Amino acid sequence: MTTPHGVASGGTRAEELIHREQVKLLFGGLPLVLPGSVAVALVLAWAHSGYIHSGILTTWLAILILVSIARTLLNAAYHRRPPADDAHRWERRFLVGAVASGVVWGSAGLLLFTPGDFSRQAFLTLVLAGMAGGSLATLAPSWGSSASFISLCLLPLGIRHLAHGGELSLAVAAMVALYYSIMLLNARRMHNNLLLNTALRIEAAVREEALRESEERYRLIFSHSPLGMLHYDRNGVMLDCNEAFVGIVGSSRRQIIGLDMPGTLRDERLKAALRDSLASGQGYYEGIYKSLTAVKSTPIRGFFSGVRNIGGEIIAGVGIVEDFTERKAAEALIRRQAHYDTLTELPNRRLLLERLQLTLERSRRSGQLGALLFIDLDRFKRINDSLGHPVGDALLQETARRLPTCIRHQDIAARLGGDEFVVLLDDLGADQEIAAREAQQVAERVRAALSQPYSPFGQRLHVTPSIGIALFPAGEDSADDVLRAADTAMYRAKTDGRDAIRFFRPSMQRAADERLRLETDLRQAMEARRFTLHYQPQFDADRRVIGAEALLRWQREDGVYMPPALFIPVAEDIGLIQYIGDWVLEESCRQLREWDDRGLSGRLAGLSVNISPVQFLQPGFVDRVREVLAERDVDPARLEVELTEGVMLADTEGVAERMRALQALGVRISIDDFGTGYSSLAYLKRLPLRRLKIDQSFVRGIPGDRNNAAIVETILGMAAHLDLEVVAEGVETTAEFEFLRAHGCGAFQGYYLGQPGTAAELERRVQGQSASARQPAKAPPSPSSSSK
Repeated sequence: MTTPHGVASGGTRAEELIHREQVKLLFGGLPLVLPGSVAVALVLAWAHSGYIHSGILTTWLAILILVSIARTLLNAAYHRRPPADDAHRWERRFLVGAVASGVVWGSAGLLLFTPGDFSRQAFLTLVLAGMAGGSLATLAPSWGSSASFISLCLLPLGIRHLAHGGELSLAVAAMVALYYSIMLLNARRMHNNLLLNTALRIEAAVREEALRESEERYRLIFSHSPLGMLHYDRNGVMLDCNEAFVGIVGSSRRQIIGLDMPGTLRDERLKAALRDSLASGQGYYEGIYKSLTAVKSTPIRGFFSGVRNIGGEIIAGVGIVEDFTERKAAEALIRRQAHYDTLTELPNRRLLLERLQLTLERSRRSGQLGALLFIDLDRFKRINDSLGHPVGDALLQETARRLPTCIRHQDIAARLGGDEFVVLLDDLGADQEIAAREAQQVAERVRAALSQPYSPFGQRLHVTPSIGIALFPAGEDSADDVLRAADTAMYRAKTDGRDAIRFFRPSMQRAADERLRLETDLRQAMEARRFTLHYQPQFDADRRVIGAEALLRWQREDGVYMPPALFIPVAEDIGLIQYIGDWVLEESCRQLREWDDRGLSGRLAGLSVNISPVQFLQPGFVDRVREVLAERDVDPARLEVELTEGVMLADTEGVAERMRALQALGVRISIDDFGTGYSSLAYLKRLPLRRLKIDQSFVRGIPGDRNNAAIVETILGMAAHLDLEVVAEGVETTAEFEFLRAHGCGAFQGYYLGQPGTAAELERRVQGQSASARQPAKAPPSPSSSSK
């Protein structure tokens, strides 16, 4: 079927509805047309009976009736079809029926033509012309059916008249041709008119349906929208609003409907937005709306638009109002998160630097001095790593609660990150001595408050602060400069033994620069593997070498050897200790494998390796030990792990679990520097220890130093009772050696018996120890030289 000009096409819903309506009209006319067609055929057959052979007449009539019956059945099938069935398929079926009917009627013009009887020729012509004309109305919805039926009905008749010859027949043929042309033109015109009328009617229905849907959608949106919506007339009087709007403004619907907004509202900017919408078509408002009937203030944003009639005149207005309460709260939260630490709720670095810069500028103008206190919690990293982050976080939160109690209300306490806090003091006076004294007093209060015991998750902890103080202004220093100076002073407090307060001095900056160079050199040394191991031999009571302790050595690029006591704490601070410790473990196992290959395993029982508490408490430490031992094919019994008593600060069960796992591997465990830390009979009984190492500070000066002698005797007696081996460190004199041996000490190390050396030097000592064991080693030049 065709679509008339001006009607939308392209598979739209409207076009599909039009097509269905056309097919409906086609089938709708069949119940009247088919009986009429059969009746006309009967009359035509009766009129020609006796003039046309009865067989021909009967056959023609029978075929026409059969075609009519078939079309009747098709009509019945059409009305039983599903509503959504394809209209194109039914149009094609109808076209077949119309063509069949046209063929039968067109054959009448050939079969029922009476050459010698002009009256019956005229009657036949009249009947066929009537059938063609009558089809205009019933077949108009389908141009194909209409044109096919008219052509099949009239063209055979015209051809038969033309073939008959004679002036009258030729005239009739001409009239039939003219009539045929008129019928086709009229059929086309009626088809287009019908199609256009149908299209307009369908499209109007579609638009009406769409309008109803749009109105329903608008009603639903208006009723259920979380945004407030309102209608008002050209004078600004409220006509309608939804429930969301009622909730936003805090009034009842009864109080709102009919409200003269321009005359009642208090906010001039809101009234101006309403007037703008009625004057120019658009109005906008953002601000705090204060309810007219309730004690309520709500941050809102409103968009107001004028409603125009067909002439473009604004006749009313609509508005959409958004409650900004949540958004404002979110914005406030974002601003707070940008300026405050989420864990402690204290100002963060960003806000501190902003306030510090403002305080600096104010101090320069007023001449008043201020101070910045940089606070770092001593050994916090060890607590955090050993006891877990929840305990560390709780400790930081408690610190944040204590700090404000130590300062004035105008002062600021902030957290920079990690365990670093800052206190900003201003208006300390114009005299530097007075300002320093005031800052010192605040620092003392802070130190006292933060040194009180902490009890996070039932853990009783003692933490001390190291505090650096920088007075300002000093020249044109920026906020970053002041912060850096206070940080440098804090590091001086750290290096001076922690739990201290230090003021910044320019000389401290040089020390800070040196530490920075040390950190840089240490990182480079780690990357370039510039570390080496020396080995201090361990002897039995007969002065025979029975083992050794691996000692880490680092020679800087300038050739200077750095004592481990200086660079190990730095490595722990900057997070390198695990990598360095892992290298020491690998190198020690490699050396053990090499000694085994050289046949020294029988004379060199084992090797002790110092393990940092940070490394020991790493989750994968035991697995790493197992992996290295397997890689080097080393007997685990030949490796001894030395731990300091500081590791007992951690959860004892967690420490015990790791120790038992190492013991299960066959690795021996000893406590280094025993007696200097947190020694306790309780942990000595619970933990799977093999040996205790008496710290050299207790060995030095015995037996002359009676206190040290008493301590050593106590340790030896306790170890014997607990079935623990003992190694005495720092043995430097004959008297010390003889005293220890006499009191049951089984192993010794120190300069009296042998100095640390390379692996090759230790090998030579072991191989020649039968000769050298009878001769004491040369005494060291000074007691300090025996340190690790």
